[in-house]
Amino acid sequence: MLAFDKDQGILLVEHNCEIRDSIARAIESNFMYSEVVVNINLAKDLLQKKKFSVLILHIIGEPCFEFLKSCADIYPQMRIVLIISEDFKEYIQKIEDSSELKNIIALRPALTNKELISTIKIIFNNTLFNINYIIEDVPETIKINISDSKAKGDYIERASNFLSHYNISNRLLNKMLSSIDELVMNIIYNAPTNSKGEHIYKDLSRKERVLLSKEQAGVLTISHSLQYVGISGFDPFGSIDFNTIIEHLKRCFLNKGRVQINDKSGGSKIGLYQMYKYSDFFIVSKKPGKKTEFMLIFDLKLKDRLRSKYPKSFHYFEEKEES
Repeated sequence: MLAFDKDQGILLVEHNCEIRDSIARAIESNFMYSEVVVNINLAKDLLQKKKFSVLILHIIGEPCFEFLKSCADIYPQMRIVLIISEDFKEYIQKIEDSSELKNIIALRPALTNKELISTIKIIFNNTLFNINYIIEDVPETIKINISDSKAKGDYIERASNFLSHYNISNRLLNKMLSSIDELVMNIIYNAPTNSKGEHIYKDLSRKERVLLSKEQAGVLTISHSLQYVGISGFDPFGSIDFNTIIEHLKRCFLNKGRVQINDKSGGSKIGLYQMYKYSDFFIVSKKPGKKTEFMLIFDLKLKDRLRSKYPKSFHYFEEKEES
């Protein structure tokens, strides 16, 4: 059980009694202090009396987003976790308009309490860049330093060789390798910024070589467990913008994945969408100006034919600044 003081409580707002009871039991089994209410009016009353570090809110319409805006103004230190049991794309415009959101969970139809508990532990520990909070008991991991655009083929080959030792279908393996390609290109071209926060290589042709210094280099990590494969791309810049992620995903949702290629840079805005669609959990963690990690989790127990039909789980975390 993770202990914390009375000002680090959890407030759950959940209208569905079955989901509410399930989440409440999971929270009570892992944390020492929480409150559960059935609607936002009761939540408003309770917030006037007590402090909470985390608000877990099941989104059920416009009033919820109005409530979130008021929370951002009155309780700026409270971390917000959304539960979206429908398809994430149905709410993406509202999320784009709600810039105060720092943590989002868009759960798949089968509510995953383990996923929620992992999220809360990450928030309380303020430790975003640790796959062990998401996947437990990882027996096999490979780390590949990423620094040279001309070596992309070698990076992908090393990843492929590692993954080939496991029972992964060709279809899923190809999705993993395509995602790795996107992660490598992001580390090399999109992430690096100068001392003014300006992107250095973002507008370069992807045919033009980029060689990162030791301080600029990123890391590709692949972890394999009995149920999951986790693939992450880490960079030491923290330059990704939350609104950029949401804007790109929204445009792809509207155009069913078809996005015009940017001729200037040679890249496209479909990379984020592709990684989101291919994975089962799409996680972005950021410490502004310091580091970013894209983490893709693939559930090996999910049938390939069902994978594309499931609404995806989307997480965005932004590390809290030290006070």
